[in-house]
Amino acid sequence: MSQNNSQCGPDAIDEFNDYTQSYSGTYSRSHYVRGTGVMERSNVYNRRNYRDSYTICSGITELADKCLSAQTIDSIKLPDTLVKINSQCFRYSIIQYIQLPESLEEIGNNNFPKTLEYIKLPANLRTFPTDNVQDCNKMTEISVDDDNKYFKSIDGVLYNYDVTEILICPRAKAGKVIIPHTVKRIADYCFDGCSKLTSIELPRSIEYIGNYAFGALSLDRLSIPNSVKTVGVGCFRSTTIRNKFRFSQIITSLPDECFQYANIPNTDFLKNIEDIGNYCFENKWYNVLPTYLCLPKIKKIGDYAFKDVGNIETIELPSSIREIGVGAFSGTADNLRLIFLSMAPFNLCQDAFSGIGDNAVLYVPKGSRHIFDISMPWRLFNYIEEYQPEEDLSNEHKAIGDDQLRSRLLQIASSLLNADRCYLTDLLQDLTMNYQNVEDDNDYEEAIEIIQYNRRFTPVLLPNLEKELCSGWLSKYRLKLVNSYIMNHGSALLSLPVQDEAHQIDVQPEGLTPLLIDGNIIKDINMTTPEIKDEVEVHFSDILLHLQNELSLAKQSVKVAVSWFTNYALFKQIKEMSQNKIDVQLIINNDSVNNGGYCLNFNELIEAGVHISLVEYPHLIHHKFCIIDDSVVINGSYNWTRFSENNYENIIIFRNNEDICDAFDIEFEDMLNKAEHKNVKAMPEIVPQRPEYDRNAFKQYITEELDAEARQTSDQRDKITALQKANALNSEYFERINPDAKKKYEEEFKVIEQSESIKQSVVQMVKENKITSPANQRQNKKTTVKPKKSSDQVKQESIQDTSIIQEVKASNLLMVLDVSGSMKKTYQAGHVANITKKVVSAALTLSDSQTLSLWQFANDAKPIDEIDLGNISNINNVRCTGEGTHLEKFVSSANATIKENSLVIIFTDDDGKSIRDALSGMKGRKDVFWQIIVYGNHSEITEAIKDTPNVSLVSMTDYSSMSDEEITRALLRDYIIWKK
Repeated sequence: MSQNNSQCGPDAIDEFNDYTQSYSGTYSRSHYVRGTGVMERSNVYNRRNYRDSYTICSGITELADKCLSAQTIDSIKLPDTLVKINSQCFRYSIIQYIQLPESLEEIGNNNFPKTLEYIKLPANLRTFPTDNVQDCNKMTEISVDDDNKYFKSIDGVLYNYDVTEILICPRAKAGKVIIPHTVKRIADYCFDGCSKLTSIELPRSIEYIGNYAFGALSLDRLSIPNSVKTVGVGCFRSTTIRNKFRFSQIITSLPDECFQYANIPNTDFLKNIEDIGNYCFENKWYNVLPTYLCLPKIKKIGDYAFKDVGNIETIELPSSIREIGVGAFSGTADNLRLIFLSMAPFNLCQDAFSGIGDNAVLYVPKGSRHIFDISMPWRLFNYIEEYQPEEDLSNEHKAIGDDQLRSRLLQIASSLLNADRCYLTDLLQDLTMNYQNVEDDNDYEEAIEIIQYNRRFTPVLLPNLEKELCSGWLSKYRLKLVNSYIMNHGSALLSLPVQDEAHQIDVQPEGLTPLLIDGNIIKDINMTTPEIKDEVEVHFSDILLHLQNELSLAKQSVKVAVSWFTNYALFKQIKEMSQNKIDVQLIINNDSVNNGGYCLNFNELIEAGVHISLVEYPHLIHHKFCIIDDSVVINGSYNWTRFSENNYENIIIFRNNEDICDAFDIEFEDMLNKAEHKNVKAMPEIVPQRPEYDRNAFKQYITEELDAEARQTSDQRDKITALQKANALNSEYFERINPDAKKKYEEEFKVIEQSESIKQSVVQMVKENKITSPANQRQNKKTTVKPKKSSDQVKQESIQDTSIIQEVKASNLLMVLDVSGSMKKTYQAGHVANITKKVVSAALTLSDSQTLSLWQFANDAKPIDEIDLGNISNINNVRCTGEGTHLEKFVSSANATIKENSLVIIFTDDDGKSIRDALSGMKGRKDVFWQIIVYGNHSEITEAIKDTPNVSLVSMTDYSSMSDEEITRALLRDYIIWKK
């Protein structure tokens, strides 16, 4: 009879004797578990040099998680009544062999230790996650009972029963594995870490290879047949293939970490690849990729895709590329040459080229350098140079072949047709500002290059570029431009009398646009192209780009009918079009997607002049079409939503087909006539609910929409705003689809939430008959039950609140931080940063720019940054300098930059002299309100500023115990009184 016993389950007892010591110094004892039901835990010392053996007696039916996972357990005998083993039951034991009983039906995850050498799956076992033996690096064989109807073992390798999927190869198996021709799938981690294998033969039946399936191998050769359509994450991570490697030619996408740290003999398959995932080729150990890397079909390169691949000297990218992730080429050769076969940059991640060498060179086609020079992040290259398509830019100095030249020319031509016209137009407008005053030959030549760049596009990006550009030039350069046109287009102008500058020059070739020079009219020589008749285009990818480009060509009118509209890029574009006097009409559903307050504020479009009509349930729109200038129709499956970018979608573009345009025009007019809300002046507050409407599913959809918007926008403020909306709408689901965002943007989310609270507090303060202190305000509140408001009342109040905010807005909001030595403790305690971040919230509500201009002063004063949602953390970088306090330096330095109607908030300490020295300058700017914040004593400042109507003082000593509303009232109360 055992000397000791311990409860190890509700109806189970662990019986054991004392430890006995062997000659080797090891302490051992045996355990017998008796009883019924579940065994939940073991009873061991779990110390070095101790060993425990377990015999589980009949009656036990289940082993709980981790119940036998101690590092001292070296032997286990299981009962014939055991039905279920949960997870990690033997995970950290040191057993080498275990016999699973015939009664076992179910087994959980990660159960067996590294020391296990053999296992046989019993007849009744239905589930066996392969992670159970994934780390068993001494196991050479997995067996399966002949009567098992769920699994099969062939040559010691585990398959599913019908041998359509290979599940796992034992980690210590050596030599060659030949996969049967019935297998279609290779499971996750199947061969990962099988370091003794020399060859794996794949049949042509294989279609899918799972995550890390061939990780950490060392093979003589490997051939992935063309039947394989997809490979998983990290598929060949840390794998070495010595002699021959063949990769499926139909695979176009390489997932994250696919060849990370791998050593493979060739990468010829890259000529077919369109998408390269994050960290795909990261490698600081092996030179896998060629020194000249050409990616002819690439569309997307993920984060750090080529990180630390130091042997790459030249990368040639086609114009088809649309996305380059963070640090994609970081750690490549210091003098990397990146050849881009495109006349047009595109908008991409701001950190795409982080980590490239200081001597890296970006090569762009001749005539396009100026546009790349001002485009982020392309301009981050220290060197941007132009090349001719026929030039060989590698170190090999070989003549470029005809096929390569043909390919380059096609790519460059394609870039002109498929460029993001909206993005380029904005860049070109910015660029022309640098050449409004041409006064020397160098400026003139550069201006001509910009004009030539504009004219490469059909139609041109800026139709009136020459007219707007040269109006301020010196006379000789204006005439030089005219001369250039005459000499280059003489056939059109041979009969025209060109006189001296004092006489009128009247050059009017037919069909060209007027160009004003010195008050005279000269016709701009615009190379015209034949009119395209009845053209049709079909697109299944880059739909947003094609749609935006077509819209950018609109000159008179755009009519849009879509069921859902949540795409912010398209929203901004049609808003700008309407502001530029293009007639825009929009018909959408009045439902919770479009009008639920989650995605877009269509009142902004209405204010910009867009004519919006709404259709309500049950007469819902399912159309997705638009008509441009009554000559172009775009129709297809593509809704104007962010999420549509992830779907299989299509659009068809019909140009100059009168019958099709007329048909869609008639349909559009019919919808307008029947719309429940015609040409609304403001969006309705009430949204009808569909009877079958699933609120939860809707929240998930909109959350995904907002998350997609955030992932695709390059503007940090827009990104954070979208993520905050998603988090506020459905926090639990948002965390599932974007688990890192809430932690990453915790401060930013809080600022947005506080800005809404500030808005409500400001509106309330203005509405009150008498603005009182926060303490009195709490006493004046009454707990009365308010009657429910009608929709018209809610709508009217919303309009009134918006109007109130507009009335009290500041043209600019400045935060001025005292960094003198006397503020040291206040900074160390975090008070300055905390309060400044609350002021950022106020800036989102009360500043026209929605930014906070941050300054610092001590012995001198200087601007630090423009703070908004995208760079709030920069506030933490402000430190004390140990100098004196001279507020007058700021008042003097900033005077020219402080706009009329600004709010200036100064955070300082009780230095009366500093305030008095600055006060005359502050009084002189009666159009500015100066709010002083102190943390601690403030008697000197109070005395100094008394009887100064545009200067106020507030103490923030107790801000940590104040509510957001109380802080808002303290900060803005006097400003609002001054404003009103």
